[in-house]
Amino acid sequence: MDNRVEVLILAGGLGTRLKSISGDIPKPMMPINGKPFIQILIDKLNKLDFHNINISISYNPEYFLNYFKDSEINFIIENEALGTGGAIKYAVSKMNEFDYLLVLNGDTLFDIDYNQMLFKHKINDADITIASKIMEKPYRYGTLEIGNNRITRFKEKEEIPSGVINCGIYLINRSALTSLPNQNKFSFETEFLEKSTSNLKIIPYVSDVYFIDIGIPEDYNKANEYLK
Repeated sequence: MDNRVEVLILAGGLGTRLKSISGDIPKPMMPINGKPFIQILIDKLNKLDFHNINISISYNPEYFLNYFKDSEINFIIENEALGTGGAIKYAVSKMNEFDYLLVLNGDTLFDIDYNQMLFKHKINDADITIASKIMEKPYRYGTLEIGNNRITRFKEKEEIPSGVINCGIYLINRSALTSLPNQNKFSFETEFLEKSTSNLKIIPYVSDVYFIDIGIPEDYNKANEYLK
């Protein structure tokens, strides 16, 4: 690739809704047909030639560190929960120089081609690109309002027949990260993205490929079936 991309996988959450089957195993380390879910994300990244991988961890970090002890992955350990925004901000302070940051959630698979997302990001001269999907009955997710190929508003969860959801994958210009809030703990979505639609060019990368969030037992079981 002609520009340096660093990957950050956010994997520090407690996974409260999955604890009935996960116990003390961090959600991204839950096995899918014998392989940790996060390993599936990493295999996909490597296949698409994204190799500068950082993983932000907090809850029971030894599960990650033991499993990946022979890998070249850079682990960034949060000593306390920082929220998605705080985790990104802290991780960036521990990384090498880069042009773009590709952020993924460690408990979500959206089967897009990150290179195509990067291409759209570049040709649209975007500050931030958000991987998105049109979903029927998106009750569990907030939705995006889009106009002229820009995200103009982030809407709260509501009972609507369909909408474009934020799938939690972001391509971010290094320069856009200078606009992050001054505090150490904050939500990337509500305290940064929602407040930046007027001063940053935030665009959607909409795809209809497979999307799964293993945050609840029902969807974790679906992922086991789909990823056989």
